[in-house]
Amino acid sequence: MSLAAKANIQLDPTGTIDSGCTRHVTHESQWLNDVATSGGSITVGGNNQIPIEGIGRVEQTVVASKGDSKTLTLHGVLYAPLLQFNLLSVPVAVNQHYRLSFDHKQCAAQPAVTSTALVASGAKSFADSMILRL
Repeated sequence: MSLAAKANIQLDPTGTIDSGCTRHVTHESQWLNDVATSGGSITVGGNNQIPIEGIGRVEQTVVASKGDSKTLTLHGVLYAPLLQFNLLSVPVAVNQHYRLSFDHKQCAAQPAVTSTALVASGAKSFADSMILRL
């Protein structure tokens, strides 16, 4: 997937699962905890550079496949307020001990230490259904 930076575009409050993304990235500052100032930039489609303003942890309550609430925690999430999309990095999620499985309608993410899956099939927030839009 290739994303391009554009001015005056409405920010998307959901997220996108991205197998080519090397870091989790959000434009939602209110989602971040324990934020540290960070410089640098990320490269998006067309070799455009988007500045990074911080790095932190995202914790959101999600509804798991069995209907119970779970806390989804993502570490090392970059804060890039000019990025239009929130991105969940598949490689980083796997390295953070989530098991991901995909089919034609959804993505299921399961923390390696539990048997409860968090299922993404469309939702209204970054973690509502383990990061969205397939």
